[in-house]
Amino acid sequence: NKGLEITLSGTPFRNKDFTWDATGNISVNRNKVLALGPTGDPIFSDGGAGTTHVTMVGQPIGAFYGYKMLGVFKTKEELESYPHLADTQVGDVMFEDVNGDQKIDADDRTIIGNNMPDFTWGMTHSFTYKNFDLSVFAMARYGQTINSDLLGYYTAEQSVTKNQLAGVDYWTEDNRDAYFPKLHHYSVNGSNHNTSSRYMLNAAYLRLKNVTLGYTVPSSLLKKVGIARLRVFVQGENLLTLTPMKVKFADPETLGNMTYPINKKISVGMNLTL
Repeated sequence: NKGLEITLSGTPFRNKDFTWDATGNISVNRNKVLALGPTGDPIFSDGGAGTTHVTMVGQPIGAFYGYKMLGVFKTKEELESYPHLADTQVGDVMFEDVNGDQKIDADDRTIIGNNMPDFTWGMTHSFTYKNFDLSVFAMARYGQTINSDLLGYYTAEQSVTKNQLAGVDYWTEDNRDAYFPKLHHYSVNGSNHNTSSRYMLNAAYLRLKNVTLGYTVPSSLLKKVGIARLRVFVQGENLLTLTPMKVKFADPETLGNMTYPINKKISVGMNLTL
C-alpha cells in the first residue's frame, strides 16, 4: 500500500482592501496484492447485491469481479451469432467472451472495477473585500467505481424493496439501442443478474461542497446599540455535483448511497458578540 498527500497554502493576492487566501490538497493511494499464501490462489467474497469481490496477486484488495457487459442483444440474429448463456433472450445482456473460447462461462469473469479512487482533491478559496467575505470549498474524486444495487436489481422481483425504477433506459421492441436489458422477473431469466459491469458506476465527481458569503457590520454602527461585533451570512452546501454516473440520485461521495442522499442546503445566520 502506497499513499501520498500534498497540501499547499498561500495568499495569491493582498492589498489594503482585498485579500485572497487559497488552500489545496491532493491525496493519492495505491494498493496492490503482492503475494497470497503458498498457492497464490485468488480469494473471493460475496459483496452483497449480486456483487463479487476478489483479492488476487497484481490487483487491488477486494476489486469488483464479474462479467464485462458489451451491450444488449438487439436482434435474434445477433443473439445467434455471439456466445451467450443458455437462458439468454433478445434484449438480455451481452457478456464479453474474455478467453475467446466461443462460450460464456465462469472463466470469462474478470476485474470490472475498484472502489478505491485514484486520487481525492480538495480546494478552499477565501476572499475578503472590506467588510465582505466569501469562502468557496470544492472537492473531487477520480478513478473510483461503485456498485449500484438498483442497477443490479431494477427488474421486477418478489421483494417489495426491489421495484422497477422509473426513467431507466431499458430495452424494448421500440427501444433496441437501450443501455440496460429488458425487464422480466428473475425466475424467468437469471442471466441478466450475473455479476457484471452493468452493476458498476463510474463514480468520479466534482462537488461544490460549501459556499459562504458574509458581511461584517462596521463597528462604528454597532457601538450605539452596545454590540461588539455582528456578522451576517448566507451559506450553501452541496450546491453542484458533476458526475458521469448513470444513476443521478445515487451519491458518489457516500459510495452510491441512495437511501440517505446528500441534500442541497441553504441557510442564513449571524455571528453576534456583545
